[in-house]
Amino acid sequence: MSQLKNIKINTPTYREIIPSTKTEVSISPFKVGDEKVLLIASESKDPKQMIDSLKKVISNCVKGVEIENMSAFDVEYLFLKIRSISVGESADIFLTCKDCETANEAKIDLTKIEVRGLDSFKTKIKITDDLMFLMKTPDIDSYTGIESTAEGIIQFIAKNVNKVFYGEETIDIGMNETQDVIDIINQLTSSQFKDLQDYISGVPKVTYELDFECKHCQSKNDVKLEGLADFF
Repeated sequence: MSQLKNIKINTPTYREIIPSTKTEVSISPFKVGDEKVLLIASESKDPKQMIDSLKKVISNCVKGVEIENMSAFDVEYLFLKIRSISVGESADIFLTCKDCETANEAKIDLTKIEVRGLDSFKTKIKITDDLMFLMKTPDIDSYTGIESTAEGIIQFIAKNVNKVFYGEETIDIGMNETQDVIDIINQLTSSQFKDLQDYISGVPKVTYELDFECKHCQSKNDVKLEGLADFF
């Protein structure tokens, strides 16, 4: 047997706290294989492949978690923390000036990202006196294939309904009931639907705020980055 097979590389580990549960986990940097998986997924431009790759890499780099049971913002938070210990605590991105639309390079301190909205996030949505939805905290898969159209928003909401309380009845919602939930949502008035829209806007997000002066027009810009896509 070749002596090369006995060579093992020690990987450093770091402690991190999952925002929603306050559970402590152990994270380790990306390995070459992980970066290859992410690169292939990025080049594919396939949202599902990108999400699947993200989940696979986090599973490789985080001990003590079940990715399938994690909220989307926890997954995004852990990914950014893993990135910070893998390739550096800062990331360079380009931001557009609000006045002249010039692209400006900006540096993000990944150690200072945080999840906002946890305390105010509501999952019980009262529609009428006898109808209430109990919502899920969206996982990363629930964003796959969702378009930013009225129909896409309704589909996203319906996919994240966990239970429906109607009078004295409690109805558990699974995949087979999604279309029935969509049919209920389509019957709502604009004011009733607004509470469901507030649920979407209230989902906790990975957040980072920064300001920069435009290199072209010297305008002051205040920017809030939200969600994984804004960081790359």
